[in-house]
Amino acid sequence: MDIYNSFGKQFSFSINKKMKSKAFHKIWSLLRKYKFYEQRIMENLDNLVKSHSQQLDKYSFNLEKYRELKERNYHKYGTESASRNGKDIETKLFLEKENEIWFLWQDLGEIRTHHFYSYNNLVLPLLELNRENSELAITLEYGKILVQCGLEYRQLESIINSYNHIFKDYYLGYRRDHKLLNKYLEFIK
Repeated sequence: MDIYNSFGKQFSFSINKKMKSKAFHKIWSLLRKYKFYEQRIMENLDNLVKSHSQQLDKYSFNLEKYRELKERNYHKYGTESASRNGKDIETKLFLEKENEIWFLWQDLGEIRTHHFYSYNNLVLPLLELNRENSELAITLEYGKILVQCGLEYRQLESIINSYNHIFKDYYLGYRRDHKLLNKYLEFIK
C-alpha cells in the first residue's frame, strides 16, 4: 500500500488532477495485472517442462525397448547360422532393411537424439517397413512398440501445441497492455 500511495503522490499536485488520477489508477491496475501474468507464466513454464520431460521419458523408453528388441532379433535371426540353415529368408531381408533405416538415422549425428528427428527418420520409416512386411510374424512385436512410440510422439506434440496457445495468449495480453500503459504514461507526463 505504501508503494501505491507514494506512486500516487507524484501526481496529486498537478493541474488536471482528476484525469491524471484516473490514468494513475489504470496504470496501477495494469502493473498488478503484469504481476499476476508473471506468476502464471512461471507456473505454466514449470508445468510445461515437467509434462514435456515426462512424456519425452515415455517416448525414449519405447525407443529403448525397440532397440533392445532389434538387437535380440538381429542375434536370433540375423546370424550366419540362421542364414545357412535356410531360416526364413524374408525375415532376414526385413532385418537388413531395418538395419539400413537404423544406420541412416544414426548418420544424422547428434540431432538424431531429438524426438522430432528420431520420429521422422526412424519410427515412421520403420512403421512403413512393418506395414509392407505385415505377413511376417516378427513385425507384430515391432509394430506394438513402434505404434506406442507414435502415440507418445503425438502426446509430445499435443503438449507443445497446447502450451504454445497459452503463451501466445500471454504475449497478446502483454502487447495490448503495453500499448495502454504507454498511452497512460504519456498522458501523465
